[in-house]
Amino acid sequence: NGYKLQRYKDENFVLGELIGINGSWLRYRGHISDIDNANLNGVYTFGAEAQNSPVDGSGKCLTFGNGIDDYGQIVVTWDSRLIYYRGKIGAAWKRIQTE
Repeated sequence: NGYKLQRYKDENFVLGELIGINGSWLRYRGHISDIDNANLNGVYTFGAEAQNSPVDGSGKCLTFGNGIDDYGQIVVTWDSRLIYYRGKIGAAWKRIQTE
């Protein structure tokens, strides 16, 4: 029935906004050369030459925060699948054990 389908779509839209699963929160932000400049909510890519990276290779950086000055970051490498995180831009990186 059409009502149930519309209700399902509306509820999922609201849920998506609550947990950030929509195009405005975690969209791709582009390639960066300094991870400290990844200061908007989103996903960034970086190369081996990137400054302030916890790894020697290339990868992805997920930045999330309050939209003002409090951002956390997670970095995942392309080749070794290592994962690092930090609770604030400019803070020390810590490795997440993945094995």
